[in-house]
Amino acid sequence: MSPDALHRTVLVVDAEQFSGRKNLEQRNVRNAVYVALAHALGSHWSACHRKDRGDGVFLLAPADFPKQLFVERIRLRWRCTLGKFCSTRTARPACRSTTRSGCSTRRR
Repeated sequence: MSPDALHRTVLVVDAEQFSGRKNLEQRNVRNAVYVALAHALGSHWSACHRKDRGDGVFLLAPADFPKQLFVERIRLRWRCTLGKFCSTRTARPACRSTTRSGCSTRRR
């Protein structure tokens, strides 16, 4: 293992059937996913590295971020917030998420 490798937690979120939606629905779905994730992460949101994947988000937590927080609280809070956010809108995304943790290094 590289000496600069850090143990990191990754959360990947994907909106199902995204490409089959119209532009306005796609924007609403993406907004819902981001609002729900930001709410679920609270003050930790700004510390996480995020990559927009169009129909989803790739989120890399800081090395000192406890992975149990993702497993026990954040995914649950995200799903609850997403459900509440979408209950008043026509575009209701079905989303998948997965959490993994392991060592990562920065590309040079």
